[in-house]
This record gives sequence, C-alpha cells and structure tokens, in this order.
Amino acid sequence: MALVVATAGGAGYSPWAPGTVGSALALLIVWVVPFSRAGLLVFFVAVTLAGTWAAHRAERRLGVKDPGVIVIDEVAGMTLSILPFPLTPPVLIAGFVLFRLFDIMKAIPGRSESARHRRHRRHGR
Repeated sequence: MALVVATAGGAGYSPWAPGTVGSALALLIVWVVPFSRAGLLVFFVAVTLAGTWAAHRAERRLGVKDPGVIVIDEVAGMTLSILPFPLTPPVLIAGFVLFRLFDIMKAIPGRSESARHRRHRRHGR
C-alpha cells in the first residue's frame, strides 16, 4: 500500500520525467474533481500526511534514499502551489509550469553543492 501511495498510483514509475508525471496527475485530479476551497485544503492535508507516511515506508522497502519513483511529494506540492488561487485553466497551467520550473531549478544548486562537498573531501578540507 505504501508504494502505491508513494508512487501516486504508479505515476512514479513513468520512464519519462516521473516528477512531471506526478505533478500532471495532481493537475488532472484538481481539474476533474470539483473541490471546494475547503475540500482542496483537506485533499492537500490528506496527501501530505499519507504521502509522508508512505514515502518513509517506501524508502525503507526500496532501500534507497529519496528514490525517483516517490512522487507523492509532487502531488502535494502541486496542490499547495495552486491552493490560494481560483481553479481556472490559466491558473492551473501557470501553477504547473512554475511548480515544475522551481522544482527543477532547486535541484541545480543542490547538485553544485554536492560537487563542492565532494571536491573538499577529495582534497582533505
């Protein structure tokens, strides 16, 4: 059950950009389900709580720290990014594009930071 939740029903197994697929799944759910503002907040909290539990269990089961198949955080993050706004097509599209852009961009400084730490360890600093 944890893997099903953590992978957002299997979206995380996509061979092409699983994080984007997870975000697109959230977008689809929000578009199809007629959430009230309170309903969307409940959905966000439920996804966050269940996703946190499932992601921790899935990491242990898979034996890998932060495996790419875990995309429930993308579902929660995408939902949070549009939570305060009206659920119109332009808002949903802008929210999706900006969420993916910021998610991808945050990985770039992290990668350069990791490289810097590896260089320091190699040189005994």
